[in-house]
Amino acid sequence: MSETSMGIGTALSMLGIGAFFNSSRKHVTALIPVFLGVPLFLLGLAAHKEDLAEKAALGATGVSLAGLLVSVQGLFFPQMFAETAESRGDYPMRAAVQAMTGVLCASHLGLAIRSLIQEAKDS
Repeated sequence: MSETSMGIGTALSMLGIGAFFNSSRKHVTALIPVFLGVPLFLLGLAAHKEDLAEKAALGATGVSLAGLLVSVQGLFFPQMFAETAESRGDYPMRAAVQAMTGVLCASHLGLAIRSLIQEAKDS
């Protein structure tokens, strides 16, 4: 699972950096995937240490859940935060970036839950 966390963390970071530069570097919120990807990557690295593996896996699961919730909120309930809802029209890639972030986080979350269940069955 550590390699998966590192891979998805890298993908999220690349997505965020690409979105930021695609927005002419004026939408800092385009970096949200980076704020999810870097912790996922670091937790994947931490999971290589046997004594930290379980805690790192649980932490990575939490980061994925947070990323999924933020993406769902941005896609389906943008009016929750009026500051961002008003400016939806000036960055047309916002929905695509939020959807890709949600898919990556949901994929990681599903794999992490499956891994944690399998680990519980094995012990």
